Amino acid sequence: MTILYRCACKPLTRFVVSGFLLLLTDVWLQAEGEEGVPNREPTSESSWLYHAWQTDDGLPNNDVTAVTQAYDGAMLFATQSGLARFDGWRLLEPADLPKTWNSRGIGGVMSSQDGTLWLATNMGLVAHRVGKEPQVVAQELGRDGRPNAFFEQADGTIWLSHEQAGVFRLRNGLLANVTSVSRPGNPPVRYSAQMVAQDERGAIWAAGREILARWQGDMFEWVADLPDAVTLLCKAKGGGLWIVSGRQLLRFTEAEGLKAVATLPIGPPGTRPSAILEDAHQRLWIGTFADGLYLREGSSFEKIPLSNYDVWSLCEDHESNLWAGTGGGGVCLVRPRVLETLREENAPILQTARSLCTDARGDIWVAMQTGQLYTRRSGSWRHLRAPANWPGPLATCVTADTLGNVWIGASENRVVRWDGDKYEIAPLPPAREGQLRIRAIMVARNGEIWIAQAESITHGEPGMWISLKLPPDAGEIHALAQDMDGRIWVGTRGSRLLLAQGDALLDRTPPGFPGDGGIRTILATDDGCLWVGTGGDGLVRVKEGRCSVLTTTHGLRHNVVSQLVLDHKGRLWGAGDRGIFLLSLDELNAVAEGRAERFHTMAFGASEGAPSLQANSGYAPNTMLASDNRLWFSSRSSGIVIANPELPGGNRAPPPVAIEDFVANGRTVPDGVPGPAEIGPGIISARFQLSAKSYTARENVVLQHRLSGVDAGWVTSGRDRIASYASLDPGSYVLRVRAMNNDGVWSKRDATLAFTVAPFLWQRTWFRAVAAIATLALAALVANALTSWRVHRQNVLLRQEVAVRRERARIARDVHDQIGASLTEISMLSDLAQADGAAPTSYLPRLARTARKAAAEMDEIVWAINPEHDNLASLLDYIGQQAMDLTGAAGVRCRLDFPDEIPTKHLTADFRHHLLLIVREAVNNTIKHASANEVHIEITPGDSELRVIVTDNGQGFEPGAVTTGGDGLANMNTRAKALRGTLQIRSKPGAGTSLVVHLPWPSDASPMTPAASNHP
Repeated sequence: MTILYRCACKPLTRFVVSGFLLLLTDVWLQAEGEEGVPNREPTSESSWLYHAWQTDDGLPNNDVTAVTQAYDGAMLFATQSGLARFDGWRLLEPADLPKTWNSRGIGGVMSSQDGTLWLATNMGLVAHRVGKEPQVVAQELGRDGRPNAFFEQADGTIWLSHEQAGVFRLRNGLLANVTSVSRPGNPPVRYSAQMVAQDERGAIWAAGREILARWQGDMFEWVADLPDAVTLLCKAKGGGLWIVSGRQLLRFTEAEGLKAVATLPIGPPGTRPSAILEDAHQRLWIGTFADGLYLREGSSFEKIPLSNYDVWSLCEDHESNLWAGTGGGGVCLVRPRVLETLREENAPILQTARSLCTDARGDIWVAMQTGQLYTRRSGSWRHLRAPANWPGPLATCVTADTLGNVWIGASENRVVRWDGDKYEIAPLPPAREGQLRIRAIMVARNGEIWIAQAESITHGEPGMWISLKLPPDAGEIHALAQDMDGRIWVGTRGSRLLLAQGDALLDRTPPGFPGDGGIRTILATDDGCLWVGTGGDGLVRVKEGRCSVLTTTHGLRHNVVSQLVLDHKGRLWGAGDRGIFLLSLDELNAVAEGRAERFHTMAFGASEGAPSLQANSGYAPNTMLASDNRLWFSSRSSGIVIANPELPGGNRAPPPVAIEDFVANGRTVPDGVPGPAEIGPGIISARFQLSAKSYTARENVVLQHRLSGVDAGWVTSGRDRIASYASLDPGSYVLRVRAMNNDGVWSKRDATLAFTVAPFLWQRTWFRAVAAIATLALAALVANALTSWRVHRQNVLLRQEVAVRRERARIARDVHDQIGASLTEISMLSDLAQADGAAPTSYLPRLARTARKAAAEMDEIVWAINPEHDNLASLLDYIGQQAMDLTGAAGVRCRLDFPDEIPTKHLTADFRHHLLLIVREAVNNTIKHASANEVHIEITPGDSELRVIVTDNGQGFEPGAVTTGGDGLANMNTRAKALRGTLQIRSKPGAGTSLVVHLPWPSDASPMTPAASNHP
């Protein structure tokens, strides 16, 4: 087949296919899978979904025999291993039911109007009232079979029917077996009832084998014959009863009698109906053994998915949710699905869509991430392959006008129009390389086509295009919108909001517009607002040149908003990185204008069986309102997702709220005590477990609490539904709790808890009076102590001044004794050199040596008084340097044994000075008297002292034979004693000499911590 394109000379060039009739008849033919894009087998997806709670979630046993809703709104689940209570968030065993009773198998459960919990167990009928021990009302209900009905009449009469034991009636504390059914005749005939039910008017009915009876006075009387043994019986909306007789569904009314309605579509022999219920929407639910759950709506049956095929019980809660107890699959909450993923036959299942739209005929068009094009007409999908079915080659975005045209943004810098009969190519003005792809397309109300490429806008009609350039640094175009005044707005990746005016794009980004995430989508509303979705900065309202930024702080589910669309009710739907959400424009405007602090977000994702749902972005339009009022979203994770906007907003049941637990300082505060609970003293933590009995979409329920005297306003509780307070002062408090369900309906009444925090002894009034007197006395003592401290402080300052003067005197003495002597020698040598005119240069070596000596002595004095060297590391560096200089000049080898890691020690100047002179004197003595060729200096810091050992390998001596002619040893002893240390000399002729010094750390030395060594 030859394909011709002629688009060089005409504004619109027809897409011509040889065999034109074949094109007209083949456009809607089913396309085969493209290479690299395999067809996916469709997976059926029910319009109903379920959430199951099982043993891993806290259920005692996965065999759930009965489900009911307590009068406080909690759900009660009877299992083979006991009872469980679900408060909307936590699934726990009832705290007030003794463990010995709750561990038994429970076949039925019912909560009466007075709060009594009734249990049908293998031990009989048990009544449990709060705060009292369970009471056995009847010992035997039948060991085989199970209860099949358990309810209370308005007058307090309790009815219970059992598969084997018949029908029981409990009235005024008296239990009677009323199984017998009387049928008038001659002689009278007696039957046995097997199941009991109450109709809408409160009349009591019973059914047995092939008979239907009504309670009259004090017994059941025959009403009608049934075609088969009765399996199930329940009340019908609008009057009468639903009856399952064998596999026949019957309807009985007193006006019309018994009528056959349908044959149940349940499975093979061995399966049988097990439970029946008509809900508030007149939908009939039928559970079976071995064939799951069926729904009859209208005249057809639909099989509903559950976690198990054995359905033992059904219950409708106050929000019209259906609960199903299963035999092995736990308990299931069944409700309509708001979101469903596209799984129709031949559809692009689980593929990412770039753009989608619906045309004037109601057909749906989808451009995929791969560039493939799909269309749907009358429920049938077609894959339009290029170039066989359309010019292509790749589709990037699609839109439709009111005249029936579909405009397809394509690659290669062109637009393709489908007029319902043929495709025509509309070339665009030339664009530079890299700017050919169309990212957004829109038809304005005046019929103009607006086309956004990476950095330019083209608008007009084919053959009459006008191009507009973006301002510098605006970034790629991601969104187009037309407001109510007909103005065209452009959103860019660089967070710029541009207005098309004349032949220019003007920057109209309002002050305060967030600039980090970029603009992903724009939606204009009738009130003159622009709603801008961003890539991380939340939702922005732009009105009259001002912007309001709405984020998670105000109630938004997530700050990434990639898609926005209005449903047919005028509500705002959005999609981002954390699923799809629904918002009220009134609430959004109230927050944007400062009239409210938060808005309510209804989020859909994991709860709808679509976890980790992430919306696609970068092309527009990427969402739409279809002709059937359903909303279509393009996601990256789940393919195309379709939302039913009819379902949200239907839950008008106010959620019951309660304060379930109160834990103070880790201990549970008992409830049921008359008057406010008294706790304390010393409440350092208070934790309140809150509950809201709303089950339709638990993740969208909002719980708020406010504690009097602590919270200035209502505080939104976290996902754990816990209100926590770190510390509570003595006094009286009232905690209030309220809740809002998934559709924004608030609870009718707040839950309240009053309690008192007792004071400590020292917080009582009389104690404070005594404490005030004691404080005055203490103040007098403190004043006296302060005076004493000042005197002591003055003494300390005086001692410090004396120490400073002593140090100054030492420095002066050292300067006089050391440097003064050297300077005197230099002066004398200079005089001699001047006097000896013949050979003055002979004195220069001595002058140089003396000058160097003076410089060294000056360096030593400066080192000793410099506070930067008041540490052990500096001292060891200096000692090592001095020792190496002395021994090097004398030709003696010197070994230094210092620690690798030197502790950080603060040392006084006296300590450093005396120790340096001790070591230097020892080295000098070795050089002068020991005839040694090696000196070993070992310094070891300890926890309480510093040990110094100077050892030579010289000739040694007898310590007792040392003459007193020199002052070296005496000076070293004196310096060691000045530092409160000891000095020992160990020597033996021919064996060398060792000098051992132990010096305690100075009293103001800091604690020992390792420091890096920097000694040579």
